[in-house]
Amino acid sequence: MRICVTGASGFIGREVVKQLHMKGYDTIALVRDRSKASYLDRYAEIHTIDLVDADASSVLNNIVSNSDAVIHLAAKVRFHPYNILRAIMVDSTESIARICREYGVRFVYVSSIAAYGNGHGMIMDEESICSPDTGYGRAKLEAERIVMGMVKQGLDALVLRPGYVYGYSNGHGDPISRMLSTGRVFWIGDATNYTGVVHVHDCASALVECLSYKGSNRVFNVVDDEPVRWLDYLNYACSLLGIGRPILLPYAPLNALSHLISSIAKVLNKASDISPDLMRAIRYSARYSNVNLKQCMNFRFVYPTYRDGLRQVADEINKY
Repeated sequence: MRICVTGASGFIGREVVKQLHMKGYDTIALVRDRSKASYLDRYAEIHTIDLVDADASSVLNNIVSNSDAVIHLAAKVRFHPYNILRAIMVDSTESIARICREYGVRFVYVSSIAAYGNGHGMIMDEESICSPDTGYGRAKLEAERIVMGMVKQGLDALVLRPGYVYGYSNGHGDPISRMLSTGRVFWIGDATNYTGVVHVHDCASALVECLSYKGSNRVFNVVDDEPVRWLDYLNYACSLLGIGRPILLPYAPLNALSHLISSIAKVLNKASDISPDLMRAIRYSARYSNVNLKQCMNFRFVYPTYRDGLRQVADEINKY
């Protein structure tokens, strides 16, 4: 099978491409910046393309139409305003989904638990109501709805909602793992809220498993077996590396600062990573269910809890 992966040079994309290669798939890796994709040379055929560039549409059409499936990871993983995220996260998803529908190509869309919004500590499964209040969550949910709307018109698609994806390898990792590698971890607020996490290996495996899935087109949460409070996650990670407890920064003044920075950025026609959206998202609390992923896809985790996965992260960090 010939598989196209967008966002292939990203944190999750790199692992997806590697696993596809190990399973014998013929892989096409789409990247925006070729300089960040040298790692992929041994695993895939690489194409440099900007998905929001109208001039790239014919090239994209040719690549997708000659594939058996597309794993669509390309996104701007920032809590920026919706209008900044729309082109890459909504419009490009719709464009690729349309090509897949036209040529009978399976489409695997990678969304996020951010599409739910704040669960206020409740258990969230795929039937739970989604009410995101960030631009990132809104964009993810809108793209999901476009994809599932096309399913009714013949598109073969699956939507996956990963939790916080963590991991570390060869000096690359998620933001928290990168902080761990420096010996100091910061967090905003008391970190007592719940979240769902998944090791990058398991997240990538779930995406690859979608290629052989025979069930109905649907949405799956991709989180491990154990919901965790951020404070427990951070404390355990720090203890493994012997670096002391995380430093918890006060929420209220930083939230006020985020509004000031956002106002200045708006005047300058830019976006700030320290945004009110980020401050809202960092306080989301929910316990996400992975029952459907395990039952319908018969998925088995290599790292079923954050403790299992963080031990691997600590081992990798200690190599450097």
